[in-house]
Amino acid sequence: MSKDFEVEELGLFPTRVSIFKTNVDTDSVYKTLTLLEETVESVNVSNVGGWQSPYGLIEEDERFKEVFDVQDKCLRQYLRTYNKVNYYLRNSWANINKGTSFNRAHVHPGSQLSGCLYIKVPGGTIEFHDPRIRASMENQRYDTCPENYEIYTVKPEEGDFIVFPSWLVHRVNPSNCTEDRASVASNYTITLV
Repeated sequence: MSKDFEVEELGLFPTRVSIFKTNVDTDSVYKTLTLLEETVESVNVSNVGGWQSPYGLIEEDERFKEVFDVQDKCLRQYLRTYNKVNYYLRNSWANINKGTSFNRAHVHPGSQLSGCLYIKVPGGTIEFHDPRIRASMENQRYDTCPENYEIYTVKPEEGDFIVFPSWLVHRVNPSNCTEDRASVASNYTITLV
C-alpha cells in the first residue's frame, strides 16, 4: 500500500473574493434607494441603462448607517490576514438596474478594495475575469477547476456583501427580469499602519 507524499501547496498569486452573508434590512434600504432614484439624476460610469447615484450622495445619509456598519464589520474580517493596515471609505454609490440594464467590464482605479452589498436580486450575475494576462494567452483554456476559469460567475443573493481587490476586472450581467436589481457599492483605500 503506497503512502501519500508530503506536499507543500503555495497557491501563488491568489485573488481573494469573499462573499459575506449579512443581515442587513434590505427592504428598508431598497425603499430608500427608490426614493433617491425618483429625485436624483443618474450618472453614467460603467452602467448601461439603470440608475447610478453620484459619489457622495449616500455616505453621509443617516438612512445608510446600517449598510456602512455592516460593510465595516465585513472588511475587518476580510483584512484579518493582512499586515496591520487602516482602511478608509473612498466613495460609495447606489445602483438600480432593470431587465436588460448592466454594467460593462471595469475596474475601480484609485482604491485597493471594493465591495458590493446586494439589496434586491431578482436575477443576474456578477462575473470576475482572470487577471493573469499570460494565462489568457493560452490557445486553449482548461476550466477543470475554479483556479483555471477565465471568468468566474457569482449569483449573489439579497444581503450578500462581496469584497474583492479593486483592480479585478468584473462586470454585472443583465437580470432579464422586470423587477429592480439594487445594490450599494463602495471603494476603500488601504494604508499600512
